[in-house]
Amino acid sequence: MIKKTNGKSNKPYPPIIFFIFLFLFCIICFGCGGGGGGGDGDGDPDQNDIDFSITNREYTGTATITIDYYDIDMLGNLTLLFTRNYSQDVMVLTGPLKNVGSVVEDNPFNLNISTDSQGSDGNFGITSALVISDTNIGDVLLQYWTFECNNANITGSLTDNHIAESSALNLFWAWDEIVTGVSGTFPFWMDENSSIQGTINNNAARLTLKSTSTDTTRQFVAEIIADR
Repeated sequence: MIKKTNGKSNKPYPPIIFFIFLFLFCIICFGCGGGGGGGDGDGDPDQNDIDFSITNREYTGTATITIDYYDIDMLGNLTLLFTRNYSQDVMVLTGPLKNVGSVVEDNPFNLNISTDSQGSDGNFGITSALVISDTNIGDVLLQYWTFECNNANITGSLTDNHIAESSALNLFWAWDEIVTGVSGTFPFWMDENSSIQGTINNNAARLTLKSTSTDTTRQFVAEIIADR
């Protein structure tokens, strides 16, 4: 016997009603940002459907930099002299791929990172690719970095510093004593296999850049926090 209250049955809802409620619940939850994508979290790589190669994006923030200074002897042995830390304003730029005709940069997008005060200790600049003009052969595409960006996670390396073409542009600035008693700030070219990794989405870039100078006497690390 089914007990009734106020003339209405206490019989459980049919299964179809339960699934309708479940469907509506999912729509409400995921429609308000419960699912992946579209969030505004600080540095949260949840906006993985963005094509950074379509338009230019600019991120500004701070780079915390560490440089280890080494001395090198005639046999190539390194001795750590000291370590210095720096904090610099930084800009991260993403945009359309560089190309010369049908020759196109082989990356998800073009990437440039630089600090504001080039020429002083602890500053740096990198570019993933650049078009240069040669008086003999015309425009030439030089690709420096090769990287991947999947679900907002970026990882890559400096695959060609183009020192052989006298077109090295990826560098950092550091103190050096060129001869006894004569010192100053000089550019150190980044060695190939320098690395970049981190996350980048529509709102924020959180990147780590690591490099060794081509003469091996400087080791460089930059932790980059930048937002749009």
